[in-house]
Amino acid sequence: MALVLFLFISVFMLPAAADDLLRKSCVDFTIPLTLTTTDLIWGRPKFESDVDVTSLIFDFNRRDFMATFSPISGAQENTRSYKISGSHCEPRSSPGSTLLIATHGGSLDRSYWDSGYQPSNYSFADFALAKGYSVLFHDRVGAGQSSAISGYDTQFSIHVAALDRIVQYAKAGSIPRPSRGASNYVPGKIVLIGHSMGSITTNALVATKPDIADGVILSGWGYNSGVPNVFGLVAATKQLKIANSMSRRWKSYDNGYLTFVDIFSYINIFYKVPNFDMATVQYVFGRSWPIAVMEFFSIGALNLASPGVKAPVLFINGEYDYIMCGCYCPGIVEPAARSFFPASVKYESYIQPNTGHILNTAPNATGTYQVIINLLLKNGL
Repeated sequence: MALVLFLFISVFMLPAAADDLLRKSCVDFTIPLTLTTTDLIWGRPKFESDVDVTSLIFDFNRRDFMATFSPISGAQENTRSYKISGSHCEPRSSPGSTLLIATHGGSLDRSYWDSGYQPSNYSFADFALAKGYSVLFHDRVGAGQSSAISGYDTQFSIHVAALDRIVQYAKAGSIPRPSRGASNYVPGKIVLIGHSMGSITTNALVATKPDIADGVILSGWGYNSGVPNVFGLVAATKQLKIANSMSRRWKSYDNGYLTFVDIFSYINIFYKVPNFDMATVQYVFGRSWPIAVMEFFSIGALNLASPGVKAPVLFINGEYDYIMCGCYCPGIVEPAARSFFPASVKYESYIQPNTGHILNTAPNATGTYQVIINLLLKNGL
Protein backbone atom coordinates (compact mmCIF):
# COMPACT_ATOMS: atom_id res chain seq x y z
CA MET A 1 0.00 0.00 0.00
CA ALA A 2 2.82 2.38 0.88
CA LEU A 3 4.45 1.76 -2.52
CA VAL A 4 1.19 2.38 -4.38
CA LEU A 5 0.63 5.57 -2.42
CA PHE A 6 4.17 6.75 -3.11
CA LEU A 7 3.83 6.12 -6.84
CA PHE A 8 0.50 7.99 -6.96
CA ILE A 9 1.79 10.94 -4.98
CA SER A 10 4.97 11.16 -7.04
CA VAL A 11 2.95 11.90 -10.15
CA PHE A 12 1.49 14.94 -8.45
CA MET A 13 4.62 16.22 -6.73
CA LEU A 14 5.45 19.79 -7.66
CA PRO A 15 8.12 22.08 -6.24
CA ALA A 16 6.45 24.78 -4.18
CA ALA A 17 6.62 28.06 -6.04
CA ALA A 18 7.32 30.12 -2.94
CA ASP A 19 10.50 28.25 -1.96
CA ASP A 20 13.20 30.40 -0.48
CA LEU A 21 16.17 28.42 -1.76
CA LEU A 22 18.38 29.65 1.04
CA ARG A 23 16.18 28.48 3.89
CA LYS A 24 13.71 25.78 2.95
CA SER A 25 12.73 23.11 0.51
CA CYS A 26 9.04 22.36 -0.14
CA VAL A 27 6.91 20.06 -2.24
CA ASP A 28 3.20 20.24 -3.00
CA PHE A 29 1.42 16.89 -3.18
CA THR A 30 -1.96 15.22 -3.52
CA ILE A 31 -2.99 12.16 -1.52
CA PRO A 32 -5.91 9.91 -2.55
CA LEU A 33 -7.99 8.82 0.43
CA THR A 34 -10.96 6.49 0.73
CA LEU A 35 -12.64 7.16 4.06
CA THR A 36 -15.55 5.48 5.79
CA THR A 37 -17.18 7.84 8.27
CA THR A 38 -20.37 8.11 10.28
CA ASP A 39 -21.87 11.37 9.09
CA LEU A 40 -24.78 13.52 10.20
CA ILE A 41 -27.71 14.01 7.81
CA TRP A 42 -28.93 17.53 7.05
CA GLY A 43 -32.51 17.73 8.30
CA ARG A 44 -33.80 21.03 6.91
CA PRO A 45 -34.78 21.90 3.33
CA LYS A 46 -31.73 22.77 1.28
CA PHE A 47 -31.20 26.47 0.62
CA GLU A 48 -32.75 27.85 -2.54
CA SER A 49 -31.69 31.42 -1.84
CA ASP A 50 -30.25 33.64 0.86
CA VAL A 51 -33.78 34.01 2.21
CA ASP A 52 -33.47 30.41 3.40
CA VAL A 53 -30.13 31.21 5.01
CA THR A 54 -31.84 34.09 6.80
CA SER A 55 -34.50 31.67 8.04
CA LEU A 56 -31.82 29.36 9.40
CA ILE A 57 -30.12 32.26 11.17
CA PHE A 58 -33.42 33.38 12.67
CA ASP A 59 -34.14 29.92 14.05
CA PHE A 60 -30.58 29.63 15.37
CA ASN A 61 -30.91 33.02 17.07
CA ARG A 62 -34.08 32.20 18.98
CA ARG A 63 -33.47 32.34 22.71
CA ASP A 64 -35.08 28.90 23.04
CA PHE A 65 -33.13 27.40 20.14
CA MET A 66 -31.77 24.57 22.28
CA ALA A 67 -35.32 23.21 22.43
CA THR A 68 -36.65 24.31 19.04
CA PHE A 69 -33.73 24.20 16.58
CA SER A 70 -32.88 20.83 15.05
CA PRO A 71 -30.99 20.99 11.74
CA ILE A 72 -29.94 17.31 11.89
CA SER A 73 -32.23 14.38 11.05
CA GLY A 74 -29.97 11.44 11.86
CA ALA A 75 -26.68 9.81 10.92
CA GLN A 76 -25.43 7.27 8.41
CA GLU A 77 -22.20 5.56 7.39
CA ASN A 78 -20.66 6.75 4.13
CA THR A 79 -17.64 5.65 2.13
CA ARG A 80 -16.23 8.26 -0.23
CA SER A 81 -13.00 8.92 -2.10
CA TYR A 82 -11.18 12.23 -1.73
CA LYS A 83 -8.04 13.93 -2.89
CA ILE A 84 -6.25 15.87 -0.17
CA SER A 85 -3.72 18.47 -1.26
CA GLY A 86 -0.89 19.57 0.95
CA SER A 87 2.64 20.90 1.22
CA HIS A 88 5.63 19.40 2.98
CA CYS A 89 8.52 21.70 3.84
CA GLU A 90 11.79 20.95 5.55
CA PRO A 91 14.91 22.96 6.35
CA ARG A 92 17.23 22.93 3.36
CA SER A 93 20.07 21.58 5.48
CA SER A 94 18.22 18.43 6.62
CA PRO A 95 14.72 17.35 7.66
CA GLY A 96 13.72 18.19 11.21
CA SER A 97 13.50 15.39 13.73
CA THR A 98 10.05 16.73 14.67
CA LEU A 99 7.30 17.11 12.08
CA LEU A 100 4.60 19.72 12.67
CA ILE A 101 1.29 18.77 11.00
CA ALA A 102 -0.90 21.86 10.72
CA THR A 103 -4.63 22.10 9.94
CA HIS A 104 -6.22 25.41 8.96
CA GLY A 105 -9.53 26.97 9.99
CA GLY A 106 -12.77 27.94 8.30
CA SER A 107 -12.68 30.32 5.30
CA LEU A 108 -8.95 29.57 4.99
CA ASP A 109 -6.75 27.11 3.14
CA ARG A 110 -3.33 25.70 3.88
CA SER A 111 -1.63 28.97 2.94
CA TYR A 112 -2.70 30.16 6.41
CA TRP A 113 0.47 28.44 7.59
CA ASP A 114 2.73 29.70 4.79
CA SER A 115 1.52 33.06 3.53
CA GLY A 116 2.84 34.27 0.21
CA TYR A 117 2.24 37.83 1.40
CA GLN A 118 5.02 39.25 3.58
CA PRO A 119 6.18 35.78 4.67
CA SER A 120 8.71 37.24 7.10
CA ASN A 121 5.72 38.51 9.09
CA TYR A 122 3.00 35.96 8.33
CA SER A 123 4.54 32.57 7.50
CA PHE A 124 4.48 30.20 10.45
CA ALA A 125 6.14 27.60 8.24
CA ASP A 126 9.14 29.85 7.59
CA PHE A 127 9.42 30.67 11.29
CA ALA A 128 9.34 26.98 12.30
CA LEU A 129 11.69 25.90 9.52
CA ALA A 130 14.24 28.45 10.69
CA LYS A 131 14.13 26.72 14.08
CA GLY A 132 14.82 23.31 12.51
CA TYR A 133 11.31 21.84 12.23
CA SER A 134 9.74 20.14 9.25
CA VAL A 135 6.18 21.30 8.53
CA LEU A 136 3.28 19.61 6.73
CA PHE A 137 0.09 21.57 6.07
CA HIS A 138 -2.93 20.48 4.05
CA ASP A 139 -6.25 21.73 2.67
CA ARG A 140 -9.29 20.30 4.38
CA VAL A 141 -12.09 18.78 2.28
CA GLY A 142 -14.02 21.65 0.67
CA ALA A 143 -11.15 24.15 0.67
CA GLY A 144 -8.09 24.95 -1.40
CA GLN A 145 -7.03 22.24 -3.83
CA SER A 146 -8.63 19.34 -1.94
CA SER A 147 -11.84 17.64 -3.05
CA ALA A 148 -15.13 19.41 -2.49
CA ILE A 149 -18.39 17.55 -1.88
CA SER A 150 -21.79 18.97 -0.98
CA GLY A 151 -21.83 21.54 1.79
CA TYR A 152 -24.66 19.54 3.34
CA ASP A 153 -22.25 16.58 3.65
CA THR A 154 -18.87 18.19 4.40
CA GLN A 155 -18.39 17.88 8.16
CA PHE A 156 -15.98 17.15 10.97
CA SER A 157 -16.21 13.36 10.85
CA ILE A 158 -14.54 13.60 7.42
CA HIS A 159 -11.94 16.16 8.54
CA VAL A 160 -10.95 14.04 11.53
CA ALA A 161 -10.64 10.86 9.46
CA ALA A 162 -8.55 12.66 6.84
CA LEU A 163 -6.17 14.09 9.45
CA ASP A 164 -5.84 10.67 11.06
CA ARG A 165 -4.85 9.14 7.74
CA ILE A 166 -2.33 11.91 7.02
CA VAL A 167 -0.67 11.31 10.38
CA GLN A 168 -0.48 7.58 9.71
CA TYR A 169 1.11 8.18 6.31
CA ALA A 170 3.63 10.54 7.90
CA LYS A 171 4.55 7.95 10.51
CA ALA A 172 5.02 5.37 7.77
CA GLY A 173 7.32 7.64 5.78
CA SER A 174 4.82 7.80 2.91
CA ILE A 175 4.65 11.59 2.63
CA PRO A 176 6.95 12.77 -0.19
CA ARG A 177 10.04 14.81 0.51
CA PRO A 178 10.95 17.83 -1.62
CA SER A 179 13.71 15.95 -3.47
CA ARG A 180 12.51 13.08 -5.68
CA GLY A 181 15.69 11.19 -4.97
CA ALA A 182 15.51 11.57 -1.20
CA SER A 183 14.83 8.61 1.04
CA ASN A 184 11.55 8.39 2.90
CA TYR A 185 11.30 10.69 5.90
CA VAL A 186 10.04 9.16 9.14
CA PRO A 187 9.82 11.86 11.82
CA GLY A 188 11.08 11.11 15.28
CA LYS A 189 8.17 13.04 16.80
CA ILE A 190 4.92 14.51 15.52
CA VAL A 191 3.16 17.61 16.83
CA LEU A 192 -0.38 18.41 15.70
CA ILE A 193 -1.21 22.10 15.29
CA GLY A 194 -4.64 23.51 14.51
CA HIS A 195 -6.39 26.80 14.11
CA SER A 196 -10.13 27.23 14.76
CA MET A 197 -11.84 24.46 12.74
CA GLY A 198 -8.41 22.89 12.42
CA SER A 199 -8.12 22.91 16.21
CA ILE A 200 -11.54 21.31 16.53
CA THR A 201 -10.43 18.61 14.08
CA THR A 202 -7.17 18.07 15.97
CA ASN A 203 -8.93 18.03 19.35
CA ALA A 204 -11.44 15.42 18.16
CA LEU A 205 -8.66 13.22 16.78
CA VAL A 206 -6.54 13.20 19.94
CA ALA A 207 -9.67 12.62 22.04
CA THR A 208 -10.12 9.35 20.15
CA LYS A 209 -6.43 8.52 19.75
CA PRO A 210 -4.62 10.13 22.70
CA ASP A 211 -1.19 8.72 21.78
CA ILE A 212 -1.22 9.75 18.13
CA ALA A 213 0.93 12.85 18.69
CA ASP A 214 3.83 13.92 20.89
CA GLY A 215 2.43 17.42 21.30
CA VAL A 216 -0.80 19.32 20.61
CA ILE A 217 -1.15 23.03 19.78
CA LEU A 218 -4.70 24.42 19.62
CA SER A 219 -5.24 28.03 18.55
CA GLY A 220 -8.48 29.94 18.05
CA TRP A 221 -10.42 27.38 20.06
CA GLY A 222 -12.12 27.09 23.44
CA TYR A 223 -15.06 25.64 25.33
CA ASN A 224 -18.24 26.88 26.93
CA SER A 225 -20.01 24.15 28.89
CA GLY A 226 -18.38 21.59 26.62
CA VAL A 227 -19.34 23.20 23.28
CA PRO A 228 -18.02 26.15 21.30
CA ASN A 229 -19.12 29.56 22.47
CA VAL A 230 -22.71 29.74 21.21
CA PHE A 231 -22.69 33.54 21.07
CA GLY A 232 -19.70 33.50 18.78
CA LEU A 233 -21.16 30.96 16.40
CA VAL A 234 -24.45 32.83 16.23
CA ALA A 235 -22.57 36.04 15.50
CA ALA A 236 -20.58 34.33 12.78
CA THR A 237 -23.61 32.87 11.01
CA LYS A 238 -25.23 36.32 10.84
CA GLN A 239 -22.43 37.40 8.50
CA LEU A 240 -22.92 34.68 5.85
CA LYS A 241 -24.54 34.27 2.42
CA ILE A 242 -24.61 31.46 -0.15
CA ALA A 243 -21.11 31.39 -1.62
CA ASN A 244 -21.91 30.66 -5.27
CA SER A 245 -24.01 33.83 -5.41
CA MET A 246 -21.07 35.93 -4.23
CA SER A 247 -18.26 34.92 -6.58
CA ARG A 248 -17.71 33.00 -9.82
CA ARG A 249 -14.78 31.31 -8.06
CA TRP A 250 -17.31 29.20 -6.23
CA LYS A 251 -19.80 28.45 -9.00
CA SER A 252 -19.04 24.72 -8.67
CA TYR A 253 -20.02 24.72 -4.98
CA ASP A 254 -23.63 23.89 -4.12
CA ASN A 255 -25.87 26.07 -1.96
CA GLY A 256 -24.66 24.34 1.20
CA TYR A 257 -21.49 26.45 1.16
CA LEU A 258 -21.60 29.90 2.75
CA THR A 259 -19.23 32.85 2.73
CA PHE A 260 -18.90 36.26 4.36
CA VAL A 261 -21.02 39.06 2.95
CA ASP A 262 -18.07 41.47 2.58
CA ILE A 263 -14.60 42.27 3.86
CA PHE A 264 -15.98 44.27 6.79
CA SER A 265 -17.89 41.30 8.15
CA TYR A 266 -14.65 39.34 7.75
CA ILE A 267 -12.78 41.93 9.80
CA ASN A 268 -15.55 41.94 12.40
CA ILE A 269 -15.32 38.20 12.97
CA PHE A 270 -11.59 37.57 12.55
CA TYR A 271 -9.64 40.69 13.52
CA LYS A 272 -9.54 43.34 16.25
CA VAL A 273 -9.89 46.95 15.15
CA PRO A 274 -7.51 48.79 14.97
CA ASN A 275 -4.93 46.02 15.35
CA PHE A 276 -4.80 44.85 11.74
CA ASP A 277 -3.28 45.84 8.43
CA MET A 278 -5.87 46.50 5.71
CA ALA A 279 -3.64 45.35 2.86
CA THR A 280 -3.02 42.09 4.68
CA VAL A 281 -6.73 41.52 5.30
CA GLN A 282 -7.50 42.25 1.65
CA TYR A 283 -4.95 39.62 0.67
CA VAL A 284 -6.43 37.02 3.04
CA PHE A 285 -10.06 37.82 2.18
CA GLY A 286 -9.32 37.68 -1.54
CA ARG A 287 -8.06 34.12 -1.08
CA SER A 288 -10.76 32.95 1.33
CA TRP A 289 -12.89 29.84 0.83
CA PRO A 290 -16.52 29.01 1.62
CA ILE A 291 -17.57 27.19 4.78
CA ALA A 292 -19.92 24.20 4.60
CA VAL A 293 -23.09 24.73 6.60
CA MET A 294 -22.74 21.22 8.03
CA GLU A 295 -19.36 22.16 9.46
CA PHE A 296 -21.09 24.53 11.86
CA PHE A 297 -23.64 22.00 13.00
CA SER A 298 -21.49 18.88 13.21
CA ILE A 299 -19.28 20.28 15.98
CA GLY A 300 -21.77 19.30 18.66
CA ALA A 301 -21.54 15.61 17.67
CA LEU A 302 -17.82 15.43 18.43
CA ASN A 303 -16.22 13.94 21.51
CA LEU A 304 -13.71 16.57 22.58
CA ALA A 305 -12.85 15.55 26.15
CA SER A 306 -9.30 14.17 26.00
CA PRO A 307 -8.49 12.59 29.37
CA GLY A 308 -6.01 10.17 27.81
CA VAL A 309 -3.71 12.81 26.31
CA LYS A 310 -0.49 12.97 28.33
CA ALA A 311 1.52 14.92 25.77
CA PRO A 312 2.18 18.66 26.16
CA VAL A 313 -0.81 20.77 25.13
CA LEU A 314 -0.86 24.50 24.35
CA PHE A 315 -4.05 26.53 24.04
CA ILE A 316 -3.35 29.88 22.41
CA ASN A 317 -6.03 32.46 21.67
CA GLY A 318 -6.16 36.08 20.64
CA GLU A 319 -7.15 38.42 23.45
CA TYR A 320 -10.17 39.66 21.48
CA ASP A 321 -11.40 36.46 19.83
CA TYR A 322 -14.94 37.26 18.66
CA ILE A 323 -15.99 33.69 17.88
CA MET A 324 -14.63 31.61 20.74
CA CYS A 325 -14.62 34.08 23.60
CA GLY A 326 -17.43 36.53 22.93
CA CYS A 327 -14.84 39.19 22.01
CA TYR A 328 -12.68 38.88 25.15
CA CYS A 329 -10.75 35.74 26.08
CA PRO A 330 -9.18 36.48 29.48
CA GLY A 331 -11.20 34.64 32.10
CA ILE A 332 -13.13 32.42 29.68
CA VAL A 333 -10.51 30.13 28.14
CA GLU A 334 -9.62 28.76 31.57
CA PRO A 335 -10.45 26.64 33.49
CA ALA A 336 -12.59 24.90 30.85
CA ALA A 337 -9.71 24.20 28.46
CA ARG A 338 -7.59 22.58 31.15
CA SER A 339 -10.48 20.33 32.18
CA PHE A 340 -10.54 18.78 28.71
CA PHE A 341 -6.88 17.72 29.00
CA PRO A 342 -6.51 16.77 32.68
CA ALA A 343 -3.65 14.30 32.12
CA SER A 344 -1.43 16.56 30.00
CA VAL A 345 1.75 16.82 32.05
CA LYS A 346 2.96 20.02 30.38
CA TYR A 347 -0.30 21.84 29.71
CA GLU A 348 -0.18 25.59 29.05
CA SER A 349 -2.55 28.28 27.87
CA TYR A 350 -1.66 31.69 26.51
CA ILE A 351 -3.56 34.81 25.47
CA GLN A 352 -1.91 36.76 22.63
CA PRO A 353 -2.45 40.49 23.35
CA ASN A 354 -4.27 42.85 20.97
CA THR A 355 -5.25 40.05 18.60
CA GLY A 356 -8.56 38.74 17.25
CA HIS A 357 -9.55 35.25 16.13
CA ILE A 358 -7.00 34.96 13.32
CA LEU A 359 -3.48 34.82 14.72
CA ASN A 360 -1.22 34.16 11.74
CA THR A 361 -2.00 37.38 9.87
CA ALA A 362 -2.23 39.66 12.89
CA PRO A 363 0.45 42.37 13.20
CA ASN A 364 2.08 40.48 16.09
CA ALA A 365 1.94 37.04 14.42
CA THR A 366 5.62 36.32 15.01
CA GLY A 367 4.99 36.68 18.74
CA THR A 368 2.42 33.90 18.47
CA TYR A 369 4.90 31.75 16.56
CA GLN A 370 7.54 32.25 19.24
CA VAL A 371 5.15 31.15 22.00
CA ILE A 372 4.50 27.94 20.06
CA ILE A 373 8.19 27.28 19.46
CA ASN A 374 8.99 27.95 23.12
CA LEU A 375 6.46 25.30 24.17
CA LEU A 376 8.04 22.80 21.78
CA LEU A 377 11.61 23.52 22.85
CA LYS A 378 10.97 23.33 26.58
CA ASN A 379 9.38 19.90 26.09
CA GLY A 380 12.09 18.45 23.88
CA LEU A 381 9.96 18.52 20.76
